[in-house]
Amino acid sequence: MGTYSGLHIFLAAHRDALTALRSACLDPDLMLRIDSALADLTSDLKVLDRCGLAVAIPAPFQDDALAQAYLWHGSRLGTQVLARRFQSAWAGSPPDAGRYLNHAPDPTAWRDLGERLTALPARDAAADRTVAATIAWFALFAAAARHHLTGATLDA
Repeated sequence: MGTYSGLHIFLAAHRDALTALRSACLDPDLMLRIDSALADLTSDLKVLDRCGLAVAIPAPFQDDALAQAYLWHGSRLGTQVLARRFQSAWAGSPPDAGRYLNHAPDPTAWRDLGERLTALPARDAAADRTVAATIAWFALFAAAARHHLTGATLDA
């Protein structure tokens, strides 16, 4: 990610995968958070002068609201690490394309989600559904990244 090309691939993949997440989301609060992130992604891609065409990705067949929340809130923590890499890679002359990476996590929402997940039984149909949906969402993000990196088809 230390190159403009790497940053573009990352941002474009997240734009496309988050668009799929947004289309499947039923949580109004999460919708607003994703909308804000998508606006930041659009801005960052414009700064890089590489908006490119968005790729329509259907949401996974297996889905779950807790999986969506886990993916969203967890990704905010992960992008903090990437933001630090991004800033050090361009020390001195960074492009103004870090809005998405600096989209702040919500520690309270992450903690609340952790408590909700911990309170669930570890072995039942709901837990299986949440785990399967989480895996499917991660696979969708990985497929979007492969597509933007290599032109591969969007098979998860």
